[in-house]
Amino acid sequence: MMYLLTSFLLAAAPLFAGVMHRQVLDEAYDLGNCLLLRRRDREVTIALGEIARVKGERGRGALIVTLTFQSPTALGQKAIFYRKGLWNARYQDVWVEELKARIEVLQARQCS
Repeated sequence: MMYLLTSFLLAAAPLFAGVMHRQVLDEAYDLGNCLLLRRRDREVTIALGEIARVKGERGRGALIVTLTFQSPTALGQKAIFYRKGLWNARYQDVWVEELKARIEVLQARQCS
């Protein structure tokens, strides 16, 4: 039984990797109240209030940031980018937390 499950996971891994690869951005820029996101020939400016969720995970030499949008965009419902070039992993975590806080403030303003 374990062999069957392992075989399935190994066979399905390229499918998941392909989906994941299509969501990875080429560039992401923090412009204050919005993010400029680029993937291949598409460029989208997303207001922070349109972001439903931000998740930051440590990867090998980079922070992996996953953005989930409140509604579909030209890039899809979700986008992933790698925050590289910062040697201090703690600073990277602070950036994600600050981004989350800015999103919460903007969303609170929209509701009131």
